[in-house]
Amino acid sequence: AIIYLVTIDFILHSGLTRTKLADGSWSPMTAHNSFSSPFLLENAVLFKVLNHADHHLHTAKPYGILGFVEPRVPVSPQVVPGVPMIAITLVPFVPFLWNKLVASSAKRANMAHAEEVLALA
Repeated sequence: AIIYLVTIDFILHSGLTRTKLADGSWSPMTAHNSFSSPFLLENAVLFKVLNHADHHLHTAKPYGILGFVEPRVPVSPQVVPGVPMIAITLVPFVPFLWNKLVASSAKRANMAHAEEVLALA
């Protein structure tokens, strides 16, 4: 169970970055800064830990009441859109496949985050 949760934690934090602003500070946390999974069953089994954007945006919120972020906030990215997290938990153990998978998803999410930050500036 511990290895599974550590693997999920690794997946949820892989490859996503925050944008460095012109003044040298980092952009605020947004839904784009963590992968999430919208699948209800796996969220129930994992105590809603896969509602990860809500956890990063509201760090004091207990896991039991985590939800999806408000509609006005862009949706957090998924490692493989439309695929439950449980289906990809073995992929990090195959480095070439993991790098290919995460590189494309993280690049899309990082570009969306940069666009969001620039729109707010």
